[in-house]
Amino acid sequence: IMDSRGADMTILKAIMDSRGDWHSMHKLVFYDLRGAWKSEVLRHLHSEGMKIREMYKQKITKVVADLDDTVQCSGGLWPAGIDRRIPRKAMYPGVGTFIQEVHTHCSNYSSTIPEKYRAFFESSSLIFLTARPKSYKGMSQMYSYKSFVGPMKRKGLLYSEPVILSGDLKSALTVVLQALYARIRTWIKKDQTMPRGTAIWSPVAQKKAQALQEYMQIYPECNFVALGDNGQGDVFCSELLMERAGFKADSSPLRTFAIRASLIHNVRDVSETLSRFLRTPRGEKEDVEIPKEWDIMNIVMFKTYVGAGVEAFSCGLITLDCVVRVALAVVEEVFLLQSYFPEWRDRHNYIEEVLIDLRIVHELCERYKERKFCFLLEKQIEECNYIQTVNDNLRNLDSIEVKRTVAHVHRTHKTQYIQSPRTKARTRMLSLAKKWRRNVLRKNSEEKDIKDA
Repeated sequence: IMDSRGADMTILKAIMDSRGDWHSMHKLVFYDLRGAWKSEVLRHLHSEGMKIREMYKQKITKVVADLDDTVQCSGGLWPAGIDRRIPRKAMYPGVGTFIQEVHTHCSNYSSTIPEKYRAFFESSSLIFLTARPKSYKGMSQMYSYKSFVGPMKRKGLLYSEPVILSGDLKSALTVVLQALYARIRTWIKKDQTMPRGTAIWSPVAQKKAQALQEYMQIYPECNFVALGDNGQGDVFCSELLMERAGFKADSSPLRTFAIRASLIHNVRDVSETLSRFLRTPRGEKEDVEIPKEWDIMNIVMFKTYVGAGVEAFSCGLITLDCVVRVALAVVEEVFLLQSYFPEWRDRHNYIEEVLIDLRIVHELCERYKERKFCFLLEKQIEECNYIQTVNDNLRNLDSIEVKRTVAHVHRTHKTQYIQSPRTKARTRMLSLAKKWRRNVLRKNSEEKDIKDA
């Protein structure tokens, strides 16, 4: 490490972080090194990284993402998260494509990195910042790689080898004890109300900010885009990082800071978000005023990753064609999610949120006179509307079948074999998916024949 200089140091760090296991540059510097060696290595990393940062105008950008309720749905299982809009342990549609587009568009390797080393930078562009505590010899990180990263990469939904920055057992136990104490108080004093849901997550947010601050010391030449949710303390973590870097809402230009934007997945009411600047009277959830500090710090909210693409476009992180590619990926993965999980109950509401964001992207394309993108989005909106109609019809049929089955069993009082609703729904959804695929292929062949003619 001490013998590497300039771009060679940047390449060495990328190779270390693209291994796909818990042995990362962060572990080497902050856990394996001690005393004077650690201080000297950090001083060397900072000096060489700042030379690269001052030398080139466009910086390498890394995406720092929370895991639960941001990349993967927790299914409302506490303490992992609260979101139940999609099935538990399912990856949010379009998140892999969004991360890839942000990293690819914001990073420019042409002047700094040779061609043969660029794959290491693309592979190490993602950092998972999670509240899950570290365990003995990295067993929790190894479990996360095996249970989450491996399956997502095999399905083609994740394009990077992420570095996992974990929390600690002390902050996790503090959260659990605070929640238990608050619950006991509500049992003893009947008039006592539970504290705001995110207030107990302050220790975890501070630990996340500390871990990311350590990682930024290793990569002073890079910019970062934070991706989190408001179910726990990710907004508070972003605010802490900006304040520790010397950010002031009145005078500090955002371009001088390493964190370019914080994109927050809105999984609960905004009034319950843990923040230093949000002021909400207890019991009032309507007409929440977004703090001006959020606008200055580029802290924005989104519901789906189509909306995340729109917000990233407004922050100058990606271009309009990147937003369209994210939107197409979201629609495709929503259909796959529906075929994998036919028992998905809240699919109607989630697809409706995707439709709202798709119409916003369509308006953007019309404003910038991108006719080709408008045509593609119109087809996606039409297919989403068709799926919504099919889901509504299925929901009505299911209610009718349940009533008939209950009435028949009640009338005969005889035990009989009834096919499980899950099996019936899976068979029905697979047939509908095949029918939808045949219709898409038929439309494409007709359009091709028209063009050939």
